[in-house]
Amino acid sequence: MNRILFPEQTESHEVTTPPTVVGASEHAQIAARISGFVESLKTLDLDFSAIRQKLTKPLRPIWVTPTSSLPASPPEFSSFHPVILLTASSRVSGSESTSETGYVQGAADDAEAWAQGLTAPLFWQNIETLLSTPEDMIEEVIVGLVAQVDGNKGAQLTGIGPGKRVAIGTIDAAETDALETDIVITVSPKESEVLRSKLKTRYLHLTLADGKVGSRQLRHSLPNLIASVKAQLSASPIPRIVVADVNGKDQGVGVALAILCLFITDDGNVLRPGEEVKEPPNGLNKQTIKQKLSWISVAKPDANPSRTTLQSVNAFLLG
Repeated sequence: MNRILFPEQTESHEVTTPPTVVGASEHAQIAARISGFVESLKTLDLDFSAIRQKLTKPLRPIWVTPTSSLPASPPEFSSFHPVILLTASSRVSGSESTSETGYVQGAADDAEAWAQGLTAPLFWQNIETLLSTPEDMIEEVIVGLVAQVDGNKGAQLTGIGPGKRVAIGTIDAAETDALETDIVITVSPKESEVLRSKLKTRYLHLTLADGKVGSRQLRHSLPNLIASVKAQLSASPIPRIVVADVNGKDQGVGVALAILCLFITDDGNVLRPGEEVKEPPNGLNKQTIKQKLSWISVAKPDANPSRTTLQSVNAFLLG
């Protein structure tokens, strides 16, 4: 990020790692890969100028562990924005070591496994409640806070990319927020009677099981669905395409990604039947898919299609 946003500040371009955990050889291997990551990020064609306006100084990571000594008062950093990387786990020297100097047990990189939907903003908004809650009740309190936020967001669809011609969200949001001129696609074990009654032929449903099983089924279900979408796009005016699943984060996002790649141009226009993107080698490629996925990530950061879902979409688009 520093190399892209602050090309003139070369002192911020070097890799920073904690020497007590990352040895010289591992550090060198990390540093050697940065240039490739930079070039890959550039190809996504994101609006870096908007990010640069908000981020006035380079980033620099600072690690805090149970063995760290903290200053008595918060320090000021005039030349960079600190990114505090905090772990509550202790380093176990010589145990299960993938690093030269030790292994950080339970580094907690998989937030979905332990956070129960608790986000950083939600934590800080409710910090007094959370810190005063007994440990045996904390999970129940977190579930309640997350449910309250999800309920407030339930009736919202998120437009994706320039033009917002594709939107994603939950089935509940689609039932509330979808317009009669939209094409609405739901992805779940059962179709929505509300949307069927409201939209008639403009409602499409993809029956998939929950979890990995459904994500694997997606590869073989996409061809018929995409053919149905193509038939609907001859309508005038050009409709918005809404894709929804139970939580608005996984299988529906995969379907939306396929639609973005096939029917939405880089400037956000909808391709009519006969204009859709060609199959490889003259049309779609992995870079196109990455770029359209970045549109989704920017618009809806909590959209988190599983690896299995993305593999199914890639197999359909490139296979």
